[in-house]
Amino acid sequence: MSSSNGLTRFVVIGALTFACGTLYSTPAAAANYRSFYQNAGASCHGVDALSDAKLTRTEGRLINKTNSSIDVICNLMTDVYAPQSTNKGVVTFVALWARRYAGTGRTMSCTLTDGFYGQTGSTTYQPDVANPLSLPNSGAQAIFTWTPGNLATSRFLAPVNVRCTLAGYTELNDMFVEYEGDIGTAY
Repeated sequence: MSSSNGLTRFVVIGALTFACGTLYSTPAAAANYRSFYQNAGASCHGVDALSDAKLTRTEGRLINKTNSSIDVICNLMTDVYAPQSTNKGVVTFVALWARRYAGTGRTMSCTLTDGFYGQTGSTTYQPDVANPLSLPNSGAQAIFTWTPGNLATSRFLAPVNVRCTLAGYTELNDMFVEYEGDIGTAY
């Protein structure tokens, strides 16, 4: 029995070592796509102190427990060293999950702004889905997505920010950002 446990331990450690080595190895191509997944409780806040004070923040979500609408901003980071050749930008996809906290017939509207919020030259984009988006009465999540028109010639300039109007009793859950990174060069 002890030799069986030793063999199992050896196989598991070997597999983990191989997997970690594979994850950290540099591919032949200099550019690749990276992503991050973040919860809204950490990255989103009210547009001002009064709005922020009305929100409930948990480990995984940002909740509007009031009966009135509240405007929030989600600042979504990317790699500051990612290449932005010929102003194509680096962000290739953004997703934001939302759901109804209570009540029925709830909607939420969101827009994405590339560059720093309020920066001269930044552009605002509507989501790929209906805006405002109807949140299911079942409590299931709905998803906002943003994809640049033509990925070969267009990217969102980093960083990107999402501004949402949360109707009463709605919440933001998680977000996902995909961006192009240059991992072939040391920073």
